[in-house]
Amino acid sequence: EFEIVVNSVATLGLPNPLAKFLLGQTFQIGERVEVPQQLAEQIMGFGNSLGQVQKFDLELKELLAIDGQTCARFETTLKIRGHQANPIEVDIAGLVTIQTDTCRTSESKLSGPLHMTANEASYQISAEGELRMAIQSHYGSASEN
Repeated sequence: EFEIVVNSVATLGLPNPLAKFLLGQTFQIGERVEVPQQLAEQIMGFGNSLGQVQKFDLELKELLAIDGQTCARFETTLKIRGHQANPIEVDIAGLVTIQTDTCRTSESKLSGPLHMTANEASYQISAEGELRMAIQSHYGSASEN
């Protein structure tokens, strides 16, 4: 858990790698783009010790306006697989909405099953559950808020 937290905050204050990937690209409604594995792991804050992102793709579903900004809503699929020392499986899907001008994320709604197993000398620990995450961001200057 400590390693997950450390990795997830390691990019605070740094440019968003997904924004850098999307910036300047043009997509059509229904078009699917696969995020390269190394970039996907950087976005998710994963290191080799936790496992690997097997799949991270985005399909453009619609364009809409949120808080006066044009946004692209993507259907997102993410598959993460651990390795033998850390056998975790995560399969999440949902919607991610990104401002088209700035590539800032305005909404994310993701969910899916989570499964983890650990083998110790004389016993096995198994955990299963459902991961649900929803984030909504509003951007503006400090004087507006």
